[in-house]
Amino acid sequence: MPKAYISHNSIISALGFGSESVVKKVKQEVSGIDLINDIKWFHKSFYGSVINEKTLNAEASHLTNIEDYTKLEKLMLLSLSDVIRKSHLKLNENVGIIISTTKGNIDVLEKDNKFPKSYAYLSRLSHVIKNYFEFSNEPIIVSYGG
Repeated sequence: MPKAYISHNSIISALGFGSESVVKKVKQEVSGIDLINDIKWFHKSFYGSVINEKTLNAEASHLTNIEDYTKLEKLMLLSLSDVIRKSHLKLNENVGIIISTTKGNIDVLEKDNKFPKSYAYLSRLSHVIKNYFEFSNEPIIVSYGG
């Protein structure tokens, strides 16, 4: 069996964008949990961790055709862009990608979402990532919704 190596990572969370930034905040005991006052999520205020949409769009502003991507697609493209840039990885036929998610792209199922419901399918996410980075191989999707 051929060996596989993981040389880089990228964390995007409510704590920030980029592994270094997030780990630094964790070490400083900063929490990504905040009071959420949004009836879109729940009729009462609650504490949770949400990536700010405006911050996400600002971070993703360098992506081409940003308005064409869902929130999850932007997150995946940003994270992969960071990993590819830092690793100096040449995307050839020997490079593959595994996409693992338990939730997928369910934001598109909200009634006020501008994207078609078909964007919820993980095959769409796979297609977006493959085309954006021009991967030679089809991404492998691993998903378990329990």
